[in-house]
Amino acid sequence: MNIDIYSTYYLPRLGGVENAILQLSNALVKLDHDVSIHTTRDLGYRRKNNLPSREALHGHVVYRYPCIPLKLERLLMKKQSVPISLSLATSMAKINPDVINIHVPHQGVAEINAFFARMNPAPMILTIHNFEVYGSRLEKLAYRLLGIATKMMVNRASSIIVSSTLFKNRYFRGKLRSKIHPIHYGVDTKRFNMDKRPRGLHVDEKKILFVSVLDDAHKYKGLEWLLKAIPHVDTTGINLKLKIIGSGALKEHYEKMVARSSMANDIAFLGRVSDLELEKLYHESDLLVLPSISELEGFGLVALEAMASGTPVVVSDICGVSEVVKHLNFGITVSPFGRDSGKRLQHWFDRLSDRPVEEDYDKQIAKAIEKAIHHDWANQRVACADIIKQEYTWEKYAEKHVEIFSSMK
Repeated sequence: MNIDIYSTYYLPRLGGVENAILQLSNALVKLDHDVSIHTTRDLGYRRKNNLPSREALHGHVVYRYPCIPLKLERLLMKKQSVPISLSLATSMAKINPDVINIHVPHQGVAEINAFFARMNPAPMILTIHNFEVYGSRLEKLAYRLLGIATKMMVNRASSIIVSSTLFKNRYFRGKLRSKIHPIHYGVDTKRFNMDKRPRGLHVDEKKILFVSVLDDAHKYKGLEWLLKAIPHVDTTGINLKLKIIGSGALKEHYEKMVARSSMANDIAFLGRVSDLELEKLYHESDLLVLPSISELEGFGLVALEAMASGTPVVVSDICGVSEVVKHLNFGITVSPFGRDSGKRLQHWFDRLSDRPVEEDYDKQIAKAIEKAIHHDWANQRVACADIIKQEYTWEKYAEKHVEIFSSMK
C-alpha cells in the first residue's frame, strides 16, 4: 500500500507527535508498505536551514516544502507562529497514493491541508493527536472561521484516528462517532522493558521522575503543580528525590521556585539527557509523575514508556494515557478539574483548561505520590509488562492503522 503522511513538522525536530509519526512510519515500512512523509522545512526553532527538499530516512521518503514568509505568519498570529506552506497543501494534487493520512497537532494548518486533499481521489484519514489553538489578532472571527473549517475537515475525512476513547468522548458526538477510531500509542519494548530494571531498588530512598520540555508551550504538563505538591508529601522515614528532565526558556523560573521550597536540596534539574540516559532514569526510578492541566496533553507517552520500564505513574485523568494506566492497574490518576475532568466539551474550542484548576490540586498530587511510593507494585509490575508487550507496541499501533487504511481502499 502507498501511504502519504502529512505533518506540520518532522525530523530532525522530534517532539511527541513527530516521534509517533516516525515510529508509525518505521513500523509500516517493516510491514512492506511504501511510506512518504510530506512536511515543512520549519524546525519550530529555525526557519532557515540546509535540509534537503527530498531525503530517504529509515526506509521512507521525506519531502520538505517551503513556508510563507515569517512576517506574514506573525501578522496572523498573536503569540506563536505555526508554519503555513501552500506548496505542501497543493502537493496533494500531484501524488497518487492509496491513502492520505493527515496528522493534526496544529489547527489551521491541518484544515488547509484537508481542503486541498479534495483534489486527490484517495481516501483522507485524519490522525488527531490533540487540538492546538493559537491566539489570533482577530480572535473571535478567527475562532469562528476555524471552527467551521474544523467541522468541514472532520466531516470530509473518510476516517479519524484519535489517541484515546477519552478524546473521542470529549470532542465527538452524533453520526461522527461511527468513524472515530481510538488507537493508543506504543512503546519500543527493546528500549523500555523490565529486564533492564535493577534488582532491589531503593527502600529508604524514593526517586520520582518528571520529563518534559521546560518552556511556555509545555506549561500544561503541570510542573508548577508538582513543585508545589512535593513539600506536602509525607516523607517520614523516606528520602524523597525529584529529578526533572528537560530544558527550555522556563527552566530558570522553575529553579527559582525550587530555591524557595523547603525541599530545594531534594529536587534536581538534569537538563536534556541522551536517549540511553533517559532509559536508565526510567528503569531506576520509583515513580513518574505527569500532572497535566490541559487537553493539549493528547496522550502522555512518557508515562507509557515509564510503565513499560517497570515504573508506576501518577497522571492527570485528562491525559489519554490515563486509560492505559487504569487498564494496566499500574498507577494512580488525579483530577485537575474535579468533576469537570471527564466533561464532554460543547464545541471545538471549549477547553477544560479555560476553567480554573482545583485549588487543592497540589495536595491531591501529594496524596497520590504518598500512596504510590508506599504501595508494593511487584505483582502489578509483572502483569503490566506482559500486557504492554502484547498490546502497546509500535508494531501493534501500525497494524491497527493498516486495518483502517485497508478498509478505506
